[in-house]
Amino acid sequence: MIVASTTARAGTFLVVGALEGIDQNGIASGWAQDLDAPSSPIFVHVYFDGPASAGGTFIAAVAANIPRTDPVAGPHGFRFSIPDRYRDGALHTLYVYGIDSGGVASENLLLSAVPQTFRLDSTVVHLDNGVIRFGLEPRCGGTLVELSVLGQNLVNNSDCTGRQVQAALYDGKAAYDSQEVWGWDPVQGGDIYNFGSPLLTMTTSQDSVYIATQPYEWYPDNKGGGPGRPVPSDVMIEQTASFVPGYPYAVRLHYRITHFGLDTHGYAVQEFPAVYVNRGYDHFVSYAGTAPWTSGVVSENMLSAQGQPALMHYVSEHWAAFVNDQGVGLTVYVPQQYPYAAGFQISGTTGEYGWGANYFRPHVPFAFGPGSVLEGDVYVIAGDYREARQTIAALHTTLNEPDILPSLGNLDMPLTGQQVSGTVSVSGWVFDDTQIAQVDVVIDGTPAGTARYGLSRPDIAIWYPHAPEQIGFSYDLDTRRYANGLHGLSVRATDTSGNVTVLSEPSIVVNNVDGTAPIVAIGSTSANKRTLNVAVQATDNFGVTRVELYVDGRLAGTDLTNPYSFALTLRSLTTGVHNLVAKAYDAAGNAGVSGPVQWVKR
Repeated sequence: MIVASTTARAGTFLVVGALEGIDQNGIASGWAQDLDAPSSPIFVHVYFDGPASAGGTFIAAVAANIPRTDPVAGPHGFRFSIPDRYRDGALHTLYVYGIDSGGVASENLLLSAVPQTFRLDSTVVHLDNGVIRFGLEPRCGGTLVELSVLGQNLVNNSDCTGRQVQAALYDGKAAYDSQEVWGWDPVQGGDIYNFGSPLLTMTTSQDSVYIATQPYEWYPDNKGGGPGRPVPSDVMIEQTASFVPGYPYAVRLHYRITHFGLDTHGYAVQEFPAVYVNRGYDHFVSYAGTAPWTSGVVSENMLSAQGQPALMHYVSEHWAAFVNDQGVGLTVYVPQQYPYAAGFQISGTTGEYGWGANYFRPHVPFAFGPGSVLEGDVYVIAGDYREARQTIAALHTTLNEPDILPSLGNLDMPLTGQQVSGTVSVSGWVFDDTQIAQVDVVIDGTPAGTARYGLSRPDIAIWYPHAPEQIGFSYDLDTRRYANGLHGLSVRATDTSGNVTVLSEPSIVVNNVDGTAPIVAIGSTSANKRTLNVAVQATDNFGVTRVELYVDGRLAGTDLTNPYSFALTLRSLTTGVHNLVAKAYDAAGNAGVSGPVQWVKR
């Protein structure tokens, strides 16, 4: 239990601290320290509209670990963002408690200058066409926080940074765990601690809003930041939200995402966009048949619970919707996506600011290298999904969207770290939203050869319903072409639009045991007035690295390339019989020696 106490031991407060203020952006800040453990950070607990013991609403536990230059607070500062639900123009009170590091409830302290009363107005920018209204939140990267029809907002806003309709990016080579200790993850809205990504610019007209933001990393703790210390990412997200002429229930989100970093973030499915809809719109519907745009019967799909693997659903018309029992809700159409969507349901309180929500994302694979740009359109449509489907069918006939996405696939073998020798099969599968042009195998950055493509892989349809069957590839890699040791292997699939996918980049260990010496023989000798010409033949199962010619036991010449030949000056040879011997070496150091050949200088 937390108590509002100033209990002291020997006249000294064990927990000390202060709430220093709430700024115009809704950021509350202060400091807190436990004098029993002065070098260790503690947590502060935040309550709104009442103390902990008298009906206050618990909002968050925030670490007081921000370094400060002032000697009183030291490294024990804290900052947190006031949740959106309290940006309603009404008066609210804020209570902050310092929590004893030893878990002694009687030593928790209501910080000084608490409670504080504040009033925050909404900062959402709205556009209304008389049928629907949409809103963007400039404090949180310009995310779509509202799409209202008949006065009902469909978009979930449980927090300002992680929900709504927005873009978020991932790195296929990074780690992401269940505790959200994540790798590279620029999120349009902001970070895990509810600090919103700042806008670089915003331009508003009667029918559209343009924003640009350098989004924060979702998890700053392993990137030089932490609670209250957001970390800017290495991308810029530009978004233009506009009404769609002729379709009054639709909003077009045009995204242009530019990676200005010099590194490469691996191939992954991006949230383009993430879609969070309020509970009550719990029916997840789409067309899952194989005859798109023929008005076929739609399907209602099963959703996983949060924390469970998201089920992959086939959406051949590239749209999906969360709707209520009457079929009214929010429909999202992404023309350039693959025909798949995955999502889950989150249990919890209902309503626009409730924790409970429905989530899905279209299937948009992409890799961000230096200078990469992901640009495309998303259509968000309010109202009856059947009418939304008619709108989508009409848009489909008029849009001419370029192919922006690389191929989808996987390298099955060899595995990273695998020891290989002789000839090893490089195999996997890949398919494209248009067509595969070529699949290449690359070793240490240098092309090794082109794989055979079109092999049968009916098993892929288990994970990707209705995936084409003839999508397997295979390449016989002769590892004897490479020195023993570690080598980087990659498979690059290119589609007919020129988009390239690096399916995987495992490291393999070449370990060819070579105990066989080259076979070598002197093939022919011929002489003119000045020169003795000697031809040598040499072969090896792993390849010959050099051939040496010896005359009477002395090295007379070395040749590194086939055909192996030597030209000896006759003046260097005495009159009489000479013994010629050739020696050939392979990469493992094995040496083969020819039989002697006698040549007579007269």
